[in-house]
Amino acid sequence: MRTRRKQAMGSLDSLLDTMTNVVGILVILLAVTQMGVGDAVQRIRGAMVTATPKEFELLKSRASELERLVDEQAEAGEEAIQRTQVDSNTLATTEILITDLKTEIAKLAELEAEAQQARASIGESQDQIAGLRKQVTESELALVTIRDELENTPKLETPTAKVVRLPNPREVPKNWTEVLFICQHGRIMKLDPDAMLKRAYTSIERVARRNAEVRIQLNRENTRGNVVSINCKVLVGLFERIDVGGSLFRISVEDKNGIPHLVYTARDGKGETVEDITAGRSFYRLQIRKMESNEYARFLVWPDSFDVYLAARDMADEFDVAAGWELRNENSSYSRPLLDPRGRRVVCEGHKEPPPAKPPAKPPVPDPALQGRKVPPRDVVD
Repeated sequence: MRTRRKQAMGSLDSLLDTMTNVVGILVILLAVTQMGVGDAVQRIRGAMVTATPKEFELLKSRASELERLVDEQAEAGEEAIQRTQVDSNTLATTEILITDLKTEIAKLAELEAEAQQARASIGESQDQIAGLRKQVTESELALVTIRDELENTPKLETPTAKVVRLPNPREVPKNWTEVLFICQHGRIMKLDPDAMLKRAYTSIERVARRNAEVRIQLNRENTRGNVVSINCKVLVGLFERIDVGGSLFRISVEDKNGIPHLVYTARDGKGETVEDITAGRSFYRLQIRKMESNEYARFLVWPDSFDVYLAARDMADEFDVAAGWELRNENSSYSRPLLDPRGRRVVCEGHKEPPPAKPPAKPPVPDPALQGRKVPPRDVVD
Protein backbone atom coordinates (compact mmCIF):
# COMPACT_ATOMS: atom_id res chain seq x y z
CA MET A 1 0.00 0.00 0.00
CA ARG A 2 2.77 2.30 0.75
CA THR A 3 4.57 1.45 -2.46
CA ARG A 4 1.40 2.58 -4.44
CA ARG A 5 1.45 5.98 -2.65
CA LYS A 6 5.01 6.72 -3.92
CA GLN A 7 4.01 5.90 -7.43
CA ALA A 8 1.13 8.31 -7.22
CA MET A 9 3.30 11.36 -6.41
CA GLY A 10 5.42 11.05 -9.65
CA SER A 11 8.54 13.09 -10.65
CA LEU A 12 8.58 17.02 -10.56
CA ASP A 13 11.48 17.56 -12.94
CA SER A 14 9.42 18.47 -15.94
CA LEU A 15 7.47 21.07 -13.96
CA LEU A 16 10.69 22.58 -12.73
CA ASP A 17 12.03 22.79 -16.23
CA THR A 18 8.91 24.52 -17.43
CA MET A 19 8.95 27.06 -14.65
CA THR A 20 12.62 27.73 -15.25
CA ASN A 21 11.89 28.37 -18.91
CA VAL A 22 9.09 30.75 -18.09
CA VAL A 23 11.19 32.72 -15.66
CA GLY A 24 13.97 32.94 -18.18
CA ILE A 25 11.60 34.31 -20.79
CA LEU A 26 10.26 36.89 -18.38
CA VAL A 27 13.80 37.99 -17.52
CA ILE A 28 14.59 38.36 -21.17
CA LEU A 29 11.40 40.40 -21.77
CA LEU A 30 12.19 42.65 -18.82
CA ALA A 31 15.67 43.26 -20.13
CA VAL A 32 14.38 44.11 -23.59
CA THR A 33 11.77 46.42 -22.14
CA GLN A 34 14.34 48.25 -20.03
CA MET A 35 16.49 48.75 -23.05
CA GLY A 36 13.56 50.07 -25.14
CA VAL A 37 12.43 52.47 -22.39
CA GLY A 38 15.92 53.86 -22.07
CA ASP A 39 16.20 54.47 -25.76
CA ALA A 40 12.73 56.16 -25.78
CA VAL A 41 13.71 58.38 -22.90
CA GLN A 42 16.88 59.35 -24.68
CA ARG A 43 14.98 60.09 -27.86
CA ILE A 44 12.36 62.21 -26.00
CA ARG A 45 15.05 64.16 -24.20
CA GLY A 46 16.79 64.77 -27.51
CA ALA A 47 13.57 66.00 -29.14
CA MET A 48 12.60 68.31 -26.29
CA VAL A 49 13.52 71.98 -26.75
CA THR A 50 14.48 73.83 -23.71
CA ALA A 51 12.55 77.08 -23.26
CA THR A 52 13.43 80.18 -21.30
CA PRO A 53 10.99 81.67 -18.76
CA LYS A 54 10.16 84.52 -21.13
CA GLU A 55 9.28 82.14 -23.94
CA PHE A 56 7.26 80.10 -21.49
CA GLU A 57 5.21 83.17 -20.56
CA LEU A 58 4.63 83.92 -24.27
CA LEU A 59 3.48 80.37 -24.83
CA LYS A 60 1.24 80.64 -21.82
CA SER A 61 -0.34 83.83 -23.06
CA ARG A 62 -0.71 82.27 -26.51
CA ALA A 63 -2.46 79.34 -24.93
CA SER A 64 -4.81 81.72 -23.09
CA GLU A 65 -5.56 83.52 -26.37
CA LEU A 66 -6.30 80.23 -28.07
CA GLU A 67 -8.61 79.25 -25.25
CA ARG A 68 -10.41 82.60 -25.61
CA LEU A 69 -10.79 82.08 -29.39
CA VAL A 70 -12.08 78.60 -28.76
CA ASP A 71 -14.67 80.00 -26.33
CA GLU A 72 -15.70 82.68 -28.88
CA GLN A 73 -16.04 80.08 -31.60
CA ALA A 74 -18.12 78.00 -29.27
CA GLU A 75 -20.43 80.99 -28.57
CA ALA A 76 -20.64 81.76 -32.30
CA GLY A 77 -21.56 78.15 -32.92
CA GLU A 78 -24.32 78.38 -30.32
CA GLU A 79 -25.65 81.60 -31.94
CA ALA A 80 -25.54 79.95 -35.36
CA ILE A 81 -27.46 77.03 -33.98
CA GLN A 82 -30.06 79.43 -32.53
CA ARG A 83 -30.31 81.37 -35.85
CA THR A 84 -30.72 78.10 -37.68
CA GLN A 85 -33.60 77.24 -35.40
CA VAL A 86 -35.15 80.69 -35.96
CA ASP A 87 -34.67 80.35 -39.76
CA SER A 88 -36.31 76.97 -39.76
CA ASN A 89 -39.30 78.52 -37.97
CA THR A 90 -39.62 81.34 -40.53
CA LEU A 91 -38.93 79.22 -43.63
CA ALA A 92 -42.62 78.74 -44.37
CA THR A 93 -43.26 82.47 -44.08
CA THR A 94 -40.34 83.15 -46.39
CA GLU A 95 -41.68 80.74 -49.02
CA ILE A 96 -45.06 82.51 -48.90
CA LEU A 97 -43.32 85.86 -49.32
CA ILE A 98 -41.35 84.50 -52.30
CA THR A 99 -44.57 83.31 -53.95
CA ASP A 100 -46.19 86.73 -53.44
CA LEU A 101 -43.05 88.39 -54.77
CA LYS A 102 -43.18 86.29 -57.95
CA THR A 103 -46.82 87.29 -58.43
CA GLU A 104 -45.93 90.95 -57.98
CA ILE A 105 -43.06 90.59 -60.46
CA ALA A 106 -45.49 89.17 -63.07
CA LYS A 107 -47.87 92.08 -62.46
CA LEU A 108 -44.93 94.45 -62.76
CA ALA A 109 -44.10 92.96 -66.19
CA GLU A 110 -47.70 93.52 -67.32
CA LEU A 111 -47.58 97.07 -66.02
CA GLU A 112 -44.31 97.62 -67.90
CA ALA A 113 -45.93 96.44 -71.15
CA GLU A 114 -48.89 98.78 -70.56
CA ALA A 115 -46.45 101.56 -69.78
CA GLN A 116 -44.67 100.98 -73.11
CA GLN A 117 -47.99 101.17 -74.96
CA ALA A 118 -48.82 104.34 -73.05
CA ARG A 119 -45.43 105.80 -74.01
CA ALA A 120 -46.12 104.98 -77.68
CA SER A 121 -49.57 106.61 -77.45
CA ILE A 122 -48.04 109.62 -75.76
CA GLY A 123 -45.50 109.86 -78.58
CA GLU A 124 -48.26 109.82 -81.20
CA SER A 125 -50.25 112.38 -79.23
CA GLN A 126 -47.20 114.59 -78.99
CA ASP A 127 -46.75 114.38 -82.76
CA GLN A 128 -50.40 115.34 -83.25
CA ILE A 129 -50.04 118.17 -80.76
CA ALA A 130 -46.94 119.38 -82.61
CA GLY A 131 -48.89 119.30 -85.90
CA LEU A 132 -51.79 121.21 -84.35
CA ARG A 133 -49.42 123.75 -82.87
CA LYS A 134 -47.87 124.20 -86.30
CA GLN A 135 -51.32 124.72 -87.83
CA VAL A 136 -52.22 127.19 -85.09
CA THR A 137 -48.98 129.08 -85.72
CA GLU A 138 -49.66 129.17 -89.46
CA SER A 139 -53.23 130.32 -88.83
CA GLU A 140 -52.02 133.05 -86.49
CA LEU A 141 -49.51 134.23 -89.11
CA ALA A 142 -52.25 134.20 -91.76
CA LEU A 143 -54.53 136.14 -89.40
CA VAL A 144 -51.81 138.72 -88.81
CA THR A 145 -51.33 139.04 -92.58
CA ILE A 146 -55.07 139.48 -93.14
CA ARG A 147 -55.24 142.11 -90.39
CA ASP A 148 -52.36 143.98 -91.99
CA GLU A 149 -54.11 143.84 -95.36
CA LEU A 150 -57.36 145.06 -93.79
CA GLU A 151 -55.55 147.93 -92.11
CA ASN A 152 -53.94 148.91 -95.41
CA THR A 153 -57.16 148.51 -97.40
CA PRO A 154 -58.88 151.85 -98.01
CA LYS A 155 -62.28 152.14 -96.45
CA LEU A 156 -65.12 151.95 -98.92
CA GLU A 157 -67.75 154.61 -98.94
CA THR A 158 -71.25 153.52 -98.16
CA PRO A 159 -73.10 153.21 -101.49
CA THR A 160 -76.12 155.31 -102.09
CA ALA A 161 -79.32 153.52 -101.24
CA LYS A 162 -81.16 152.20 -104.24
CA VAL A 163 -84.84 153.01 -104.48
CA VAL A 164 -86.89 150.28 -106.04
CA ARG A 165 -90.32 151.20 -107.21
CA LEU A 166 -92.93 148.67 -106.26
CA PRO A 167 -94.87 147.38 -109.27
CA ASN A 168 -98.43 148.38 -109.93
CA PRO A 169 -99.82 145.17 -111.51
CA ARG A 170 -102.23 145.44 -114.40
CA GLU A 171 -103.34 143.18 -117.18
CA VAL A 172 -101.27 142.76 -120.32
CA PRO A 173 -103.34 143.70 -123.34
CA LYS A 174 -104.05 140.74 -125.61
CA ASN A 175 -102.44 142.33 -128.67
CA TRP A 176 -99.14 143.14 -126.89
CA THR A 177 -95.92 141.25 -127.61
CA GLU A 178 -93.34 140.21 -125.05
CA VAL A 179 -89.67 141.13 -125.47
CA LEU A 180 -87.61 138.91 -123.19
CA PHE A 181 -84.39 140.00 -121.45
CA ILE A 182 -82.16 137.70 -119.36
CA CYS A 183 -80.27 139.25 -116.42
CA GLN A 184 -77.69 136.67 -115.33
CA HIS A 185 -73.97 136.57 -114.38
CA GLY A 186 -73.98 140.36 -113.94
CA ARG A 187 -75.01 140.96 -117.57
CA ILE A 188 -78.15 141.58 -119.59
CA MET A 189 -78.97 140.11 -123.00
CA LYS A 190 -82.04 139.75 -125.19
CA LEU A 191 -83.46 136.28 -125.84
CA ASP A 192 -85.68 135.60 -128.85
CA PRO A 193 -87.22 132.13 -128.19
CA ASP A 194 -88.90 131.96 -131.61
CA ALA A 195 -85.63 132.56 -133.48
CA MET A 196 -83.83 130.05 -131.25
CA LEU A 197 -86.58 127.48 -131.92
CA LYS A 198 -86.08 127.88 -135.67
CA ARG A 199 -82.34 127.27 -135.19
CA ALA A 200 -83.21 124.07 -133.33
CA TYR A 201 -85.50 122.94 -136.20
CA THR A 202 -82.74 123.57 -138.73
CA SER A 203 -80.20 121.52 -136.78
CA ILE A 204 -82.62 118.62 -136.29
CA GLU A 205 -83.61 118.45 -139.97
CA ARG A 206 -79.98 118.74 -141.13
CA VAL A 207 -78.91 115.78 -138.98
CA ALA A 208 -81.97 113.79 -140.07
CA ARG A 209 -81.07 114.29 -143.75
CA ARG A 210 -77.51 113.04 -143.14
CA ASN A 211 -78.56 109.97 -141.18
CA ALA A 212 -81.72 108.24 -142.32
CA GLU A 213 -81.79 106.10 -139.18
CA VAL A 214 -82.30 109.18 -137.00
CA ARG A 215 -86.02 109.68 -137.41
CA ILE A 216 -86.62 112.82 -135.39
CA GLN A 217 -88.49 115.06 -137.84
CA LEU A 218 -91.08 117.13 -136.06
CA ASN A 219 -93.76 117.57 -138.71
CA ARG A 220 -93.57 114.55 -141.02
CA GLU A 221 -93.77 111.36 -138.94
CA ASN A 222 -94.88 109.98 -135.60
CA THR A 223 -97.87 112.32 -135.46
CA ARG A 224 -100.91 111.47 -133.35
CA GLY A 225 -103.49 114.21 -133.73
CA ASN A 226 -102.17 117.32 -132.00
CA VAL A 227 -99.22 115.50 -130.36
CA VAL A 228 -95.89 114.65 -132.04
CA SER A 229 -93.66 111.83 -130.70
CA ILE A 230 -89.88 112.08 -130.88
CA ASN A 231 -86.89 110.01 -129.77
CA CYS A 232 -85.75 112.15 -126.83
CA LYS A 233 -82.59 110.09 -126.17
CA VAL A 234 -81.35 110.72 -129.72
CA LEU A 235 -82.42 114.35 -129.49
CA VAL A 236 -80.55 114.98 -126.23
CA GLY A 237 -77.41 113.34 -127.62
CA LEU A 238 -77.65 115.43 -130.79
CA PHE A 239 -77.67 118.74 -128.91
CA GLU A 240 -74.77 117.55 -126.76
CA ARG A 241 -72.59 116.79 -129.80
CA ILE A 242 -73.25 119.93 -131.83
CA ASP A 243 -73.27 123.59 -130.82
CA VAL A 244 -76.77 124.91 -131.48
CA GLY A 245 -77.77 128.48 -130.72
CA GLY A 246 -76.60 132.02 -131.33
CA SER A 247 -73.87 134.36 -130.19
CA LEU A 248 -75.49 134.93 -126.78
CA PHE A 249 -77.07 131.57 -125.88
CA ARG A 250 -76.50 127.88 -126.45
CA ILE A 251 -79.42 125.48 -126.77
CA SER A 252 -79.55 122.08 -125.09
CA VAL A 253 -82.40 119.58 -124.65
CA GLU A 254 -83.66 118.16 -121.36
CA ASP A 255 -86.22 115.43 -120.87
CA LYS A 256 -88.63 116.62 -118.18
CA ASN A 257 -91.08 113.84 -117.34
CA GLY A 258 -91.42 112.77 -120.96
CA ILE A 259 -91.65 116.32 -122.36
CA PRO A 260 -88.58 117.65 -124.23
CA HIS A 261 -87.58 121.18 -123.23
CA LEU A 262 -85.18 123.56 -124.94
CA VAL A 263 -82.80 124.94 -122.30
CA TYR A 264 -81.17 128.33 -122.99
CA THR A 265 -77.75 128.84 -121.38
CA ALA A 266 -75.98 132.21 -121.54
CA ARG A 267 -72.49 132.02 -123.01
CA ASP A 268 -69.60 133.18 -120.84
CA GLY A 269 -68.71 136.86 -121.14
CA LYS A 270 -71.64 137.68 -123.42
CA GLY A 271 -74.16 140.46 -122.83
CA GLU A 272 -73.72 143.93 -121.35
CA THR A 273 -72.81 145.05 -117.83
CA VAL A 274 -74.15 148.03 -115.90
CA GLU A 275 -71.26 150.15 -117.20
CA ASP A 276 -71.99 149.08 -120.78
CA ILE A 277 -75.68 150.02 -120.80
CA THR A 278 -75.13 153.34 -118.96
CA ALA A 279 -72.14 154.48 -121.03
CA GLY A 280 -73.93 156.19 -123.90
CA ARG A 281 -74.68 154.02 -126.91
CA SER A 282 -75.34 150.34 -126.12
CA PHE A 283 -77.10 147.43 -127.76
CA TYR A 284 -79.69 147.31 -124.97
CA ARG A 285 -80.46 151.01 -125.40
CA LEU A 286 -81.03 150.50 -129.15
CA GLN A 287 -83.39 147.59 -128.44
CA ILE A 288 -85.39 149.63 -125.93
CA ARG A 289 -85.64 152.59 -128.31
CA LYS A 290 -86.84 150.36 -131.17
CA MET A 291 -89.66 148.77 -129.16
CA GLU A 292 -93.13 149.40 -130.52
CA SER A 293 -95.99 150.75 -128.51
CA ASN A 294 -97.61 147.31 -128.40
CA GLU A 295 -94.49 145.63 -126.96
CA TYR A 296 -93.44 145.31 -123.31
CA ALA A 297 -90.16 144.22 -121.73
CA ARG A 298 -90.07 141.19 -119.48
CA PHE A 299 -86.95 140.75 -117.33
CA LEU A 300 -85.88 137.38 -115.88
CA VAL A 301 -83.56 138.32 -113.00
CA TRP A 302 -81.08 136.04 -111.21
CA PRO A 303 -79.81 137.07 -107.73
CA ASP A 304 -76.30 137.88 -109.06
CA SER A 305 -77.66 140.45 -111.56
CA PHE A 306 -80.04 142.68 -109.62
CA ASP A 307 -77.89 145.79 -110.21
CA VAL A 308 -77.93 145.42 -113.97
CA TYR A 309 -81.70 144.87 -113.85
CA LEU A 310 -82.24 148.14 -111.94
CA ALA A 311 -80.14 150.05 -114.47
CA ALA A 312 -82.03 148.43 -117.37
CA ARG A 313 -85.37 149.13 -115.71
CA ASP A 314 -84.50 152.80 -115.21
CA MET A 315 -83.67 153.06 -118.91
CA ALA A 316 -86.98 151.39 -119.82
CA ASP A 317 -88.80 153.96 -117.68
CA GLU A 318 -86.78 156.70 -119.40
CA PHE A 319 -88.18 155.64 -122.79
CA ASP A 320 -91.66 155.00 -121.34
CA VAL A 321 -91.55 151.26 -122.05
CA ALA A 322 -93.86 149.01 -120.07
CA ALA A 323 -91.99 146.28 -118.23
CA GLY A 324 -92.39 143.42 -115.79
CA TRP A 325 -89.87 141.22 -114.00
CA GLU A 326 -89.54 137.80 -112.41
CA LEU A 327 -86.96 136.76 -109.82
CA ARG A 328 -85.38 133.39 -110.65
CA ASN A 329 -83.79 130.82 -108.36
CA GLU A 330 -79.99 130.98 -108.16
CA ASN A 331 -79.46 127.48 -109.62
CA SER A 332 -82.36 127.51 -112.06
CA SER A 333 -82.18 127.63 -115.85
CA TYR A 334 -84.62 129.04 -118.38
CA SER A 335 -86.34 126.54 -120.66
CA ARG A 336 -89.45 126.15 -122.78
CA PRO A 337 -91.29 123.04 -124.02
CA LEU A 338 -90.42 122.01 -127.57
CA LEU A 339 -93.16 122.63 -130.15
CA ASP A 340 -93.22 121.59 -133.80
CA PRO A 341 -93.41 124.26 -136.54
CA ARG A 342 -97.21 123.94 -136.54
CA GLY A 343 -97.38 124.65 -132.84
CA ARG A 344 -98.25 121.12 -131.81
CA ARG A 345 -97.03 119.58 -128.55
CA VAL A 346 -93.95 117.32 -128.71
CA VAL A 347 -93.55 114.36 -126.34
CA CYS A 348 -90.94 111.63 -125.94
CA GLU A 349 -91.63 108.23 -127.50
CA GLY A 350 -93.42 105.97 -125.04
CA HIS A 351 -94.78 108.90 -123.06
CA LYS A 352 -98.21 108.28 -121.62
CA GLU A 353 -100.58 111.18 -121.40
CA PRO A 354 -102.00 111.85 -117.94
CA PRO A 355 -105.70 111.19 -117.43
CA PRO A 356 -107.98 114.07 -118.36
CA ALA A 357 -108.41 116.64 -115.71
CA LYS A 358 -111.58 116.76 -113.72
CA PRO A 359 -114.03 119.46 -114.69
CA PRO A 360 -113.43 122.64 -112.76
CA ALA A 361 -115.50 123.23 -109.70
CA LYS A 362 -118.16 125.83 -109.68
CA PRO A 363 -116.75 129.31 -109.13
CA PRO A 364 -117.26 130.71 -105.65
CA VAL A 365 -119.81 133.37 -104.98
CA PRO A 366 -118.21 136.73 -105.93
CA ASP A 367 -117.28 139.05 -103.13
CA PRO A 368 -119.40 142.19 -103.33
CA ALA A 369 -116.40 144.23 -102.23
CA LEU A 370 -114.50 143.17 -105.38
CA GLN A 371 -117.25 143.89 -107.86
CA GLY A 372 -116.07 146.07 -110.70
CA ARG A 373 -112.35 145.30 -110.01
CA LYS A 374 -110.07 143.20 -112.19
CA VAL A 375 -107.96 140.48 -110.64
CA PRO A 376 -104.38 140.65 -112.10
CA PRO A 377 -103.50 137.62 -114.25
CA ARG A 378 -100.27 135.68 -114.06
CA ASP A 379 -98.45 137.71 -116.73
CA VAL A 380 -98.67 141.33 -115.71
CA VAL A 381 -96.80 144.54 -116.30
CA ASP A 382 -96.49 147.56 -114.06
